[in-house]
Formats: sequence, C-alpha cells, structure tokens
Amino acid sequence: MANSKRKCAFTNEMQKKHPCFRKGRNDYEAECLVCTSGTYISVVHKAGSKCEDEITAAEGTLAFHAVKQHHSFLSMDCTSVLLKKIFPDSNVAKKFSSGRTKTEKVVTSVLAQYSIDAVLKSFV
Repeated sequence: MANSKRKCAFTNEMQKKHPCFRKGRNDYEAECLVCTSGTYISVVHKAGSKCEDEITAAEGTLAFHAVKQHHSFLSMDCTSVLLKKIFPDSNVAKKFSSGRTKTEKVVTSVLAQYSIDAVLKSFV
C-alpha cells in the first residue's frame, strides 16, 4: 500500500468532477452509481494519468464505433485481444480491456445516458 502521505482520498471536489461516484466504504474508495450497487474502485493512487485517459478514450470511442457500425458486443472480446497483437508497442493497446461486458456497460450506462441528457437539455 502507498505511503499514507501519498494516498489519495475521495473528496467533495472529486465528487463534483465525477458525479457518477460517491464516497465508498472508506476515504480511499468511491462507489460507482452507474454500475451494480456495491461496485467500488480504489482512489488510493491518483488516476487520470495521460495513459489512463487515453485508454478510457479509446475504450469509449471503440464502444461508440461498435454501436454505430452495428457490431455485436461479443465481437469486442476478440477486438480487445486483436489490438494487443496488432499494436504490441502501444501502451494504450497493451492496457485496452473493453470486451463485451465492459463495452455493453459503456454503451448502456454512459453513452446512452449522455444522449438522453443531451436531448432533454435541448428542450430546456
């Protein structure tokens, strides 16, 4: 575990920046409000490094592409493996891990909700 001076805690500022999370079971974790109740992530080590942001962006982009091109979520299982083989020198490809389950969750819980919110805001 990290030195206590370097541990990150889930703060009110973090919650404002990431409203889909709330304080977890302790100061060093957050509970995802989008996922199944009781889904916690550690915030002990700072997230959001450039590489992690690039991975998240790649996973979200590929999820959007799969929907737009009418690909099955099942096809994402082999796509994730294929990217690692095609781009072995890429740090993003090495850590890319968006198979069918994660892709479906990104589409149904993130992209769909964003689309609904955007439409509702257009009427206000």
